[in-house]
Amino acid sequence: MKHLKRIYKFIAMVMILSIVSPFVLSNTKDTVAYAATIKLTKTSLTLDVGKTYTLKVSGTKSKVTWSSSNKAVATVSTTGKVTAKKEGTATVTALVSKKKYTCKVTVKKPVNPLVTNAPFAAQEGSIGKINVVFPKDWNSSVLVQQGNNIMVMLYPSTADMTVGTSNITISVQETATAPTYDVAKEYLASVITSDFITSQLSASGLGDVVVSGFTTSDYETKNGTAFKTEYKADYKTADQEGALKQVIYDLFINNYLVEVTITDIADNVTPDIYQATQYLLDSIQLKK
Repeated sequence: MKHLKRIYKFIAMVMILSIVSPFVLSNTKDTVAYAATIKLTKTSLTLDVGKTYTLKVSGTKSKVTWSSSNKAVATVSTTGKVTAKKEGTATVTALVSKKKYTCKVTVKKPVNPLVTNAPFAAQEGSIGKINVVFPKDWNSSVLVQQGNNIMVMLYPSTADMTVGTSNITISVQETATAPTYDVAKEYLASVITSDFITSQLSASGLGDVVVSGFTTSDYETKNGTAFKTEYKADYKTADQEGALKQVIYDLFINNYLVEVTITDIADNVTPDIYQATQYLLDSIQLKK
């Protein structure tokens, strides 16, 4: 009899366990699922050069070891702080309990507000030691380059250069010193004369050149005062004759002389070549 009671008691225990066990198993599954939710706050990240963002790992209290696949592009600190260094991509990895969690970091060059705020669709260009903003649909062509001295022509991409077009040329020359404007003005006024312009244009192949309306003045820019020269030039060669207007701005920025010249041959240029030049003068930035 006692033996039967033990059997009944065992069967009863098995029945109780069969009822309880589904709940026990369910709780076990929930625990496993919770442990699997370890993740990074971001799996992809885009930053401008110089900007930072701190990544975090959620779902664990275990130690996190951080690393970057390309420290030249982006670094990461021991606390997950990502710092954008230069344009490119890098993968930041968080190592937790021998398992890796990654975030792709894309670093971009920040947009220059001088480009977005221009009164026309614009782009930023590099000319020697300076950056300038000019019309987006214009091309740039290097005319002369010797060391840190460079001359570049800017012109509409739709222009027919076989017959010429209104254009802007920019010359950047490194100087030994950074003169005050008064000193620079005195020197430039002694060099840039009507006779000098006539000889330069004649030497460029324009034949007989007559310069008229020659004037000089001060011109204020956001980068300082420029020495402004303007004139009209009538020319005649064996094959053709014509006229053009030129305006030259000579501006000293630190120990660089930046000379910006408008050559206006009265063709249709959009945006207006004078508007483009004025904005260019204000947008000049020395490279860091």
